[in-house]
Amino acid sequence: NDYQGGSVLGAVARAGQHPKSKNLNNALRLEHNLGFSNPNYFSNFKRKLTQLTDSVKSSVKNWKSDGATIAAYGAARSTPTLLSLFEIEDMIDCVFDNHFQKQGKFMGGFGFPVLNTKMLTEVMPDYTLVTAWSHLDVIVDQNKEYLGKGGKFVSICPEFIVI
Repeated sequence: NDYQGGSVLGAVARAGQHPKSKNLNNALRLEHNLGFSNPNYFSNFKRKLTQLTDSVKSSVKNWKSDGATIAAYGAARSTPTLLSLFEIEDMIDCVFDNHFQKQGKFMGGFGFPVLNTKMLTEVMPDYTLVTAWSHLDVIVDQNKEYLGKGGKFVSICPEFIVI
């Protein structure tokens, strides 16, 4: 489905207990058309993910070793998982989020302080990793002042881009 930029939902049952629905048949057809039945599909996916991980990890480590401050934008429940995947969780200084119930608290997993997104231009991290990547265009559009002052947004998923 298209939830949060693309998700896979599944259910399991014993064969023959439930008829295959039209939605299931459509999903199976789509998976086949996308090449999921090709044994190389997932090995290629793993290779691309490894390349992405290596690029993000090495860049963030280089920036941090050069003295840069690094923040994340988006305190979603998936953010700690994403930062762990890239092995950069110990290089994040803070997290910005526009949800009032998250602000002033600490993000689960690593305890990063969650700041109001309006503070982005006050804090002025050198690099801000957009963990809410499906909202990248909106985030960039709403934060032109941050970019104008020299801040950089970094898309880490689905591809690595420095803006």
